Amino acid sequence: GILVDDDPQGNESTEVKLTGLEVGAATRSGIEVRSCRGFALTDSRVEMRDESSPWPGVFVTCIDGLIERNTVTIENFGTTDPETGEIFSVAAGRGGLQLGGTSDNVHIIDNLIQGGIGNGITLGSLVEVDALNQEIIGIIGWVVNAYDPCDPCAPGDVYLPPVEDGDEGPTYESAGTMYDIRIERNRILDMGLNGIGVVAFFNLEREDELISVNGINILGNTIQRCLSRELGLIPDSMKKSMGYGGIALADVDDLIVHDNSIEDNGPDYLQPVCGIFILHAEGVDISRNRIVNNGAKTQNSANGAKPGPRGGIYIVFATAPKIDVKILGRWYPRQNGVTAVKAHDNVVSQPLGRALSITALGPVSVVGNQLTSQGMVFRTDAPSFYASTVSIFNLGISNELYLQQLLFSGETLKDVPLTAAAFEDTDFLVPPRRGLDDLHLFSYVGNGNVLFNDNQVLLDLIDTTGFKLALASVVIVTLDDVGFEDNQCDASFDFVLDDFIMANAVVIGWTVRMSGNRLKEAIAGALFSALTLSLFANTTALNQGTHCIRAFNLSGPPNLQKSPNTILFDVFGLCRKDNDLHYLYGVDHTETAVANTNTQQILTLLQ
Repeated sequence: GILVDDDPQGNESTEVKLTGLEVGAATRSGIEVRSCRGFALTDSRVEMRDESSPWPGVFVTCIDGLIERNTVTIENFGTTDPETGEIFSVAAGRGGLQLGGTSDNVHIIDNLIQGGIGNGITLGSLVEVDALNQEIIGIIGWVVNAYDPCDPCAPGDVYLPPVEDGDEGPTYESAGTMYDIRIERNRILDMGLNGIGVVAFFNLEREDELISVNGINILGNTIQRCLSRELGLIPDSMKKSMGYGGIALADVDDLIVHDNSIEDNGPDYLQPVCGIFILHAEGVDISRNRIVNNGAKTQNSANGAKPGPRGGIYIVFATAPKIDVKILGRWYPRQNGVTAVKAHDNVVSQPLGRALSITALGPVSVVGNQLTSQGMVFRTDAPSFYASTVSIFNLGISNELYLQQLLFSGETLKDVPLTAAAFEDTDFLVPPRRGLDDLHLFSYVGNGNVLFNDNQVLLDLIDTTGFKLALASVVIVTLDDVGFEDNQCDASFDFVLDDFIMANAVVIGWTVRMSGNRLKEAIAGALFSALTLSLFANTTALNQGTHCIRAFNLSGPPNLQKSPNTILFDVFGLCRKDNDLHYLYGVDHTETAVANTNTQQILTLLQ
């Protein structure tokens, strides 16, 4: 192959351009760039033999790089054996392209990356460290199960477990953060693992290690038929710390994911598959993507699904980008005006699991999406049992009553002992803790506004079998304002009457505004169309629901407006009932309009 590196005297390689090449490789990368400033690989073809190897087809660590109009594949992939007529598939070759840690300003544009048991594009690389945490010199490609002779046929895995006390195995850590990466208009097809993914996920309960990218744009890519391998079982300790997906990222700042087609990834819906999985992010914009059929349905029962994150868009935790502001002589980390998560104009259809799952601290805007979940796991330990289609949980808090400052639980340089290990961001310190350091209430001065408008949401259980029970299709919870307006939320069940949800939508916030929505459910398939609860003000009005719409406000009737709403069928009589609990919360049902429908006739017809 071709190797690009600094010379033995340490002189930097600069301005290297490779173009129009055909490169073959076996167990080492066809093109390996260890260090270069100003690197370009264009209009070339790199083929690896179908042999077991820890190395991808192309490995690049560089500053100011361009990788454009190339083909990276496995030898004979997709061709037909003239003797047997069988189509060649990949058995052992890793394939793909890997971008090493510390890379800066690299554009990966208009490439075909097809075939291999690894990721299509792998972000990050690892270094080995000794007992004194000193780096052992050497370039490392793939690490997870890399030298396991069973790896090519064993379930694929991206988890790197920590070295236990007394073990003699090597210790790895990230080679460094990557900056300003652009991945645009690539075709990433038929890979064994993620279409775009990190080199490894670490156990955050044991080590504070993440593969980080500061500034990444993923634009207009086609990611199809990846995650084709059976996937390794996610350990209990990692169920909230790793995931598989068409795109699977660990730690990103300023992430933009626009105009991608992420379809048909994952061998079946029993595997924990996501369209987009993000462990930790600061500033996420996911817009105009098509995320469909990731984890295809089979005849097997969904109750046998492997545990782990699954969904169309799955964000474990996101915060708004921050700046430091000085208030009354004390420095506070404060949101800079950019949303924690923006999800606009996406089409998401997920065979099993939620279409959208977000935990955030900072503003969240979900507008104009088509969000469909076609299945749920009927187990109380399954996230889809509590919120089957959409879950948004925001840890931010209202700026009213100065609660952001009064409840701020972070620490400044002045507050933290000099002996304390901490991550420093100007004058603000986040002390290390188990798991994600900033995943807790009041970790910085930020609001929790949630805007959920103009979406079409569908929980579609028509072609599922067996009894299904869920608490809700859509659940939104925040300690700030919720705007839930002009949405169409449907819950479709079959005629067997073995599917049931308590409520189509459950919305809880400091203040709640739910209006102009249409909420539809099977006539005998739900107790409520919507339940809303606020701490200080609740306006739930001008909605249309199949079933009862109930509104509560903990501060009493003066700040509660719960009518008029139009209810089509009060099958269970819940709109007409009143008791001490309802009276305590200031609920009055005299103004709710119930459609003039003979409920007994409807029930007789169903029988």
